[in-house]
Amino acid sequence: MIEDDDAGEFLPMDVEETRKQVEMSLDYAYQCLKILAPMGIRGVSAWCESCEIEHYYDWDIVIRNLKDNLAGQPASPHEPAVDVDPSDYRTWDYCCGFIDGCSQR
Repeated sequence: MIEDDDAGEFLPMDVEETRKQVEMSLDYAYQCLKILAPMGIRGVSAWCESCEIEHYYDWDIVIRNLKDNLAGQPASPHEPAVDVDPSDYRTWDYCCGFIDGCSQR
């Protein structure tokens, strides 16, 4: 049962607000490429509930998918990351938090 307080969570986002969030994510992805890639972090990892395995996305794929989203295009097909070492990837939240921490100096 949905509580009244939870009802707003399911409302569709405003198109302009969605675009701003994707633009902000793209900015984060570029900053991650600049700051985290030289530290050996190849990209992001995400748990897939459908297939119940972790997926790994290199920065170029993340950036391309965000650009496709801004252009109103479906995500470009891509090959899975090869030679994956899970320690080379972090969650999106971790990466964004790291970038935020760097900007607080």
